[in-house]
Amino acid sequence: MAKGYFIIARKTLESEIWHKPPLYWKVWCYLLARANWDDFGNLKRGQLFTSLDEIAEDNHWYVGYRKEVPKKSQIFDILEWLRTPHEGSYEANNEPNSESNDTATMITTAKATRGIVINIVKYSVYQDPRYYESNSETNNEYYMNEITKRERSEKGANTKKEEYKEDKEYKELNINSLNSLMTKNDGENPQKLLLKIFKREFKRSLNAKEYQMFIDWCVKYDTKLVGYALREALMRNKLDFDYISKILVNWNKAGYTVEQYENGEYCGV
Repeated sequence: MAKGYFIIARKTLESEIWHKPPLYWKVWCYLLARANWDDFGNLKRGQLFTSLDEIAEDNHWYVGYRKEVPKKSQIFDILEWLRTPHEGSYEANNEPNSESNDTATMITTAKATRGIVINIVKYSVYQDPRYYESNSETNNEYYMNEITKRERSEKGANTKKEEYKEDKEYKELNINSLNSLMTKNDGENPQKLLLKIFKREFKRSLNAKEYQMFIDWCVKYDTKLVGYALREALMRNKLDFDYISKILVNWNKAGYTVEQYENGEYCGV
């Protein structure tokens, strides 16, 4: 899957959060989906930078045509519950290969400029499929599947060698490695490189309107900042030019810079 995945264990059905109001579960899944898969900037694997306003807005729902946004106080209460130890919590009930009923906390939080840093406790453990294998047979099956996937990947790469020859450096594009791709361009024009990245993520060529928007962005804003706006849109599953434009306008109004982004300083999108 192009945008990755996160794991939810079956034993979640036995956890305390499963029996909380639906918004608790929705926010928990949102945090898992937003957390960094790899270290990036000042954030470690399993961490994300956000705010109560952003969590509330991203977890809205519709009743007919009416948009409902949870209150900041509701989000605060949910985060407070997640960072408080509970018997039968998600963390305790989803201890791989264990029947632990110990109390556990699901997140820790730290205040930061314009937001908070949320750390998913034991993220690396619970997001590794190998921890869910219970015996040697299933372990062998897991590794055989991994080998098969690698073989298929290599075979596909060989059959499409000519097709990807021009941009082979970017065929493994990951949104968390956007910065390194844009700085290791071997002298290639950064706007041209970024255009390739846009085409690859949209899986098509840009239409006339989109191409003009792209040109305007590169004239008005720092090229890398345009790339980071694309990254934010990808992380929120909102691959849309108007949404990217909104991010850039908001960042420009706030005087937000590439250096601030790379240092992990949050600015609303």
